[in-house]
Amino acid sequence: MMKRIFGALVLLLAIGAGMAFYAMSNFRIEQLVLCSEPGTGFAIPAPLCRQYLLHFRMNQDDIDDLQAGGGLAFVLESGAPGKFELAERFIDKGLDVNADVRPGPGDRTQSALHSAVILNQPDNVAFLLQHGADKAKPDSEGQTPLQVAERLQSAQPDESRAEVIRLLRE
Repeated sequence: MMKRIFGALVLLLAIGAGMAFYAMSNFRIEQLVLCSEPGTGFAIPAPLCRQYLLHFRMNQDDIDDLQAGGGLAFVLESGAPGKFELAERFIDKGLDVNADVRPGPGDRTQSALHSAVILNQPDNVAFLLQHGADKAKPDSEGQTPLQVAERLQSAQPDESRAEVIRLLRE
């Protein structure tokens, strides 16, 4: 009787794992990045998604898809622990730190550094600069990240961007 119960549990576990791997293999790379973050509402446990992402994905097609979408900004904008490790892995696999991304509908483009400046994320700004982000690269409106930070600081004086501005001036 115990062998049957144990056998049934093992079978259910194997079926569940197979279904999870099948689902993850069909995720777009952005979905898999989100799935790897705790608390994002995916039925698959975040550590399982993260391990699948790190060991079975990040091929050239995934890098190209991510680059065409939100790029490095998408990876860094999460509040997930380990986002910098994940971003480094993507960079090591060929994700361009200075690539233009479209933050929304329309023709406007900007770099991941611009996105970090707009969102006032000094930790992301520092990470991007350490990994070769170009401080002088303008967005599609001709503004450098520093110009964007200074403009936003003037427009929103209650939200200090002093740390971001300091990092960009170094």
